[in-house]
Amino acid sequence: MLASPEQPNEATRQAEPEPTLPVPLHSDSFGFPYQPYTIQEDFMKNLYSALEQRQVGIFESPTGTGKTLSIICGSLKWLNDHSQRLDIAKETLQSQLIQQNTSGR
Repeated sequence: MLASPEQPNEATRQAEPEPTLPVPLHSDSFGFPYQPYTIQEDFMKNLYSALEQRQVGIFESPTGTGKTLSIICGSLKWLNDHSQRLDIAKETLQSQLIQQNTSGR
């Protein structure tokens, strides 16, 4: 059975873009255990931005500049923020469904 143009099927439907989170401005929001160098702070911000925009990021930095820790802190910050956003969306949807079910009776 073919879907009519008015009712797009799963293959033709385009997903609505999710609102993006702002990149944290302060290095202390990344949970970096030390005062980060500028190169580490920039690395974490760029990593966060790439993750948020669902892009592939290729990052390089000289030896000994804290790439591993910057990747861990930057990605965990994004993961935590994304998880909180999903929790809020889930709670909002649940309350809307409950409200629909109670008002429809």
